[in-house]
Amino acid sequence: MPFVPPKGKEYDVMRADGRGLTPFRFTVVGTEKLATPAGEMQTLHIAKLRDGPEDKSTEHSGSPRERDFLPVRVLVVEKDGTSSDQVLTRIGK
Repeated sequence: MPFVPPKGKEYDVMRADGRGLTPFRFTVVGTEKLATPAGEMQTLHIAKLRDGPEDKSTEHSGSPRERDFLPVRVLVVEKDGTSSDQVLTRIGK
């Protein structure tokens, strides 16, 4: 995910948190141009494969080449429908 572009159509990621390691499986959705406050960027769109209908939806769009897969957009939709949509606003120097 962040900072490392995927090598195949589907791939596994381990997330470490205070409870231990949690495996996630992601799939490559495709490429898309995103308009952001930092400018328009070509991105690689990936999505977490859900374990079931009660699982939340997670999508990432990263700038694959020129910015080392910098996260440009992260969208998380909880099982109750509430969402968090984070979009890149600027790139520091």
